[in-house]
Amino acid sequence: MLIRSIEEKDSQQVIAIKNSVWNPYNSPVYDRATTAKDLERSKEARSGILVAEETGTILGCLFFNPMYPFEQGTHVVTFWLAIASQNQGRGIGQAMLSNFFPIALALGYKKITMHVTGGNGSAIKLYQKRGFKLEAQLKGHLIINGVPHDDLLFTKELEETDA
Repeated sequence: MLIRSIEEKDSQQVIAIKNSVWNPYNSPVYDRATTAKDLERSKEARSGILVAEETGTILGCLFFNPMYPFEQGTHVVTFWLAIASQNQGRGIGQAMLSNFFPIALALGYKKITMHVTGGNGSAIKLYQKRGFKLEAQLKGHLIINGVPHDDLLFTKELEETDA
């Protein structure tokens, strides 16, 4: 398996994975389909898309960009991780995070902040294993199929050992 930056030839596979993986329980914006225009945004400063590829097949993708559009928050990055359903549980997410951390450091980020839906146990387990800490629990902030769910805010302080 190779983890690398997205290339033009990967676009359709990446869009298909991102659109097939998101659902109401793992993304509050699951109903907004990813498009080629979204991939173009990854070319903005300090943003990008990593892919996990095996013999020409994209197994997963990690989109990242600045968390905030203002100077006081330029040290914080956020990301979205999507692994094709049939490839989940193979360590691909861990490998992608391992490749992402040094990239984030090289781009000048000092902290990673991201949201996780309270019921997304597999994601929570992965992020905690990789050193993320629960920083905030916003109780009932998401209404999914008429039922309140917590929005969890996880953070990781990047250190030189992550490089």
